[in-house]
Amino acid sequence: MIDGCVLHQHLDAVLRAREHCLSENPTPGSAQKMLKMSLGFLRILMTDELLDKAMMRGGDGEGLLLFAHRVQILQPLLKNNWPNDFTFEEMIGELYAVAHGDAPRIFQGKGKQGKFRNSHALVTLKLDAHLWCKVLGELGVKATVRQSIFIDHFGVTMEAFQKWRKEAKDKLTPDYVNRYLVSGLGSALSMAAFQKEPIAWAMEQIAAAGISYQKELNQHR
Repeated sequence: MIDGCVLHQHLDAVLRAREHCLSENPTPGSAQKMLKMSLGFLRILMTDELLDKAMMRGGDGEGLLLFAHRVQILQPLLKNNWPNDFTFEEMIGELYAVAHGDAPRIFQGKGKQGKFRNSHALVTLKLDAHLWCKVLGELGVKATVRQSIFIDHFGVTMEAFQKWRKEAKDKLTPDYVNRYLVSGLGSALSMAAFQKEPIAWAMEQIAAAGISYQKELNQHR
C-alpha cells in the first residue's frame, strides 16, 4: 500500500496539472487528459483491494453484466451533458437487458455492419497500435525494438503496420486521427508517470491491444 507521503506527491502532481490546464483556456483534449490523470490518481487513492470490491468481479460469460454494473457506478461522472437521443438511464437499462439476453435497441445503431476492411472497430485498433508505438518512443524505446514488439503482438510485417495509419485517416478522417493520437499520447504518458516501471506497463497495454486486434480480426474471417 502506498504511504501518505507518496499519496500526497501524486495529489500535488494532479493539482499542478489542474492549475496548468485551467490557466491555458482548456480544450477538449487537455480536459480529457486532466480527467484521465485524475482517474489514475483515484485508482491509487482507492487501492486495488477497494477498487476490486467496488467494481466487483465476474466470471466467464458475465462481462456485459459486469460492465453494466460499473457504468452505473460511474453515473456521476458520465451523466453530465448527456445527448438527447437516449437518456443515461435508458442506456443502463439496455446494458442490463442485453447482458440478460435481450436484443439491442440503442446499441444496434443506425449503420450497417461494415466489411472487413471498413470495420470501424478494426481500424480503431490499428490506430491504437500506432498510438502505443508513439508511447514507447516517448519512453525511450529504440525504433528497432518497437518494430520487433509490434510484429510479435500484432502478427503483421512493418510494411503492413506502416500502412495502418493511412487506412485510419481514410476511414476516420485525418483530423480525427491526429486528435486521437495527440490526446491518447498525452493521456498514456500521464498514466505512465504513475507507474513504477512505465515501459513494462506500456508493454502490458500493447499485449492487451494485440489480443484485442487478433480477436476482432477473427470476427471478420
